[in-house]
Amino acid sequence: DGEFNQLIQLNLGKSFNIYNQSFYGKAYLGFNNRTNDFSDQITTGIEFGTQLIKNKFWLIGRLNTIQSLHNGSLNAQNSQGSIFANNIEYVGIGGEASYYITKKLGVSLNYSSLLSGKIIAANPSISAGVFLDIK
Repeated sequence: DGEFNQLIQLNLGKSFNIYNQSFYGKAYLGFNNRTNDFSDQITTGIEFGTQLIKNKFWLIGRLNTIQSLHNGSLNAQNSQGSIFANNIEYVGIGGEASYYITKKLGVSLNYSSLLSGKIIAANPSISAGVFLDIK
């Protein structure tokens, strides 16, 4: 699409216990400066997770949004379809299950969907992965 993005984002997180259960929460707020007459965007999100089986199994929930500032001069859609369109807005929800096979190696399964959206493909997304914990 020929644009260049600069995303400035503040992330805050905290771990905590409720009864003897470990949890964490994260939140973020960002500003995405977009070039070539695309509208800038505000991004926000929250994430909560808990360790259901100590050092083995995590369950995570996410809610995120992108809101356009409608300050660009391009048409909302383009000839490439909506994936690189201008003024994309959405509210998404998702979850992830992660399982550690060893102390460092694990697998994850993610599901994401939209609660609302404008100028964007709205089909759910399912992904799986392998991760290496390097802490």
